[in-house]
This record gives sequence, C-alpha cells and structure tokens, in this order.
Amino acid sequence: MSEAAVVMNTLVPMKVLPGWPAASYSGFHVFVLCFLAPIAVAVLFALIGHAPGWLRASRHEEVEAEIADPEDSAAAPTPEPPQHAQLS
Repeated sequence: MSEAAVVMNTLVPMKVLPGWPAASYSGFHVFVLCFLAPIAVAVLFALIGHAPGWLRASRHEEVEAEIADPEDSAAAPTPEPPQHAQLS
C-alpha cells in the first residue's frame, strides 16, 4: 500500500458493514467527490443566480436598441409598494 493511501485511510477510515465486500476507493474518485463535485455545484448555483440579471441586461439593451417593444407583456411589471391601513 502506498504512503498516500495509508495517510488517506488514517484520515478518512473507510468501513463497511460486516459481511459486505471490502470497499476500495481510488484517489481520483475521492478527489472528484470531495473537490470537483462541490465546485461544479457551486458554479451551477452561481449561474442560476446570475441568470435573471443577465436576462434583464439583455432585455434593457434590446429596448435601448429599439429591437424589442418596451410594453411587451414578457417583461415583468414593477410591483407597487404595499398599502398599509391607517389607524385613526
């Protein structure tokens, strides 16, 4: 067993239930699971979070270039502020 595998097994013991076959994880699988997969999910969430802003910016550019109709129903109307009841 290599020195890296001994260190990895010491830091992260891989145990299975009695009677099950021994699990073997390659260093590549552990790297993908611990580093690449979380980074990929974070990038996906960042893209989803920025998409509305990018769509608004492209819509604004189309309206300024007179390519799109500013009164198009696809554009979301700006919501009016809520009105509160006044106590007298």
